[in-house]
Amino acid sequence: MRFTYIERGKRIQIYADARNVSSESKNASEPAEPAATGPAMSSREYYIKPDRAAALLEAIGILGKNGKIRNDKIRKYNQIDHFIELADPMLRRLSAGKKALRIIDCGCGKSYLSFALNFYIKEILGKPCYFTGLDRNAGVIAESKRIADKLRYANMKFIETDIAAYEPDAGYDLLLTLHACDTATDKALTFALNHKIPGILCVPCCHKELNAQYHLDGFEDILKYGILKARIADSLTDGLRAMYLEGHGYDVSMLEYISPIDTPKNLMIKAIRTSGRREAVLNRYHRICEMLGARLSIGS
Repeated sequence: MRFTYIERGKRIQIYADARNVSSESKNASEPAEPAATGPAMSSREYYIKPDRAAALLEAIGILGKNGKIRNDKIRKYNQIDHFIELADPMLRRLSAGKKALRIIDCGCGKSYLSFALNFYIKEILGKPCYFTGLDRNAGVIAESKRIADKLRYANMKFIETDIAAYEPDAGYDLLLTLHACDTATDKALTFALNHKIPGILCVPCCHKELNAQYHLDGFEDILKYGILKARIADSLTDGLRAMYLEGHGYDVSMLEYISPIDTPKNLMIKAIRTSGRREAVLNRYHRICEMLGARLSIGS
């Protein structure tokens, strides 16, 4: 991003990205540079570099025929690469001492992030890996299979199914669930719990279940505004999800995955199992649900 601030004959250009802020001062009489018209490439070191990942980036529509990132895909490229950056510490931890990583993507859609992770784990970390993508939409499963065939990614399979109906034929080290709508996120998290998956990377989507149930005694004058009630429900839902995971032995952190300017659905839940059940946490979780007069689908 770039901002221009003019004061007392000086034009100050302020440049900012996800990591750095810099400024440049000029006389206001000097001609200004043309304003940026869209997202720009970051100055940070990329994890998925176009020169090494050309086939991947072209297959998922990020790279143009000229070998450069398409202008209309810069934002998507930045999002994908930032996801890899956030996932990297967990990938290294989960892969330590293992021959291969097994990853399941619940509600995979067109699987762009799984394709990027597959490239990163194999080509950058130098670790064998296997991916399973699940989605109820036959169209996106067919597209994922097509891209995998084009890239000759024989270590990836895609299955048209409901998450709750899938019976795995192997154990998994990491579960991804990205923008799975409403209770589909809870189905994915429940799958991770039921199959004792050590790592979880979750970016929730819309939240409807709790909003239709909960109440907060004494806050009726605030919750009468539907937009505020929905936003509070979003935070309560993800907070309760985090508590439930903590109660089952996961260490949980939350962070902004991407800028809220791109999408308000930008919360990432990172969880890694470090212990057994924590009954005290689960008891507090159930007490809060009782106070709210609500129940989430997670765990059911």
